[in-house]
Order: sequence, then C-alpha cells, then structure tokens
Amino acid sequence: MPAALAALDEMYRAQHWGGDAGGYEFRQTGDEDGRVECETPYPCAFDHGIVEGVAIAHADGFVYVTEIGACQNNGLGRCTYDVSW
Repeated sequence: MPAALAALDEMYRAQHWGGDAGGYEFRQTGDEDGRVECETPYPCAFDHGIVEGVAIAHADGFVYVTEIGACQNNGLGRCTYDVSW
C-alpha cells in the first residue's frame, strides 16, 4: 500500500499533459498510516476519490481516508488526507 500511494504523483503526472498540474505527496506516518497532500486544480472530491481508490485497490483490508485541516474549498490551495489501512 505505501508504495502505491508513493507512486501516485508519478502516475498522475504521466497522465496529465499541458503545464504544471500540481501533484501528490505521500509520507508514511506509522506502520499502517500515511498522509497524502494534494495540490491539483481539481475539486476536493476528485482528489479524495483518487487517494481512496488507490488505497482500496492496494490494501489487504479496510481503508479509512479522512480530510484534515482546511482544503481547496476553503481557499487553501491544497487538500490533505490521512490514510489508514
């Protein structure tokens, strides 16, 4: 699972052409926890769905994704998600 979330930025950039489209940054915070910061031009729901979809596709069991702090909808320019698996 951590490897899939770490590869998210590379996969995103490979599919997005035409200028800087932002990206994703993953860091593992525990044995079964991590944090993903998303700075893309897309709505929060899009980023949440991407993070959750990748996590579910590569998890052995339950996945929980929660948005933390302010987000793009509040003018921050990025969304941050805690992921547990």
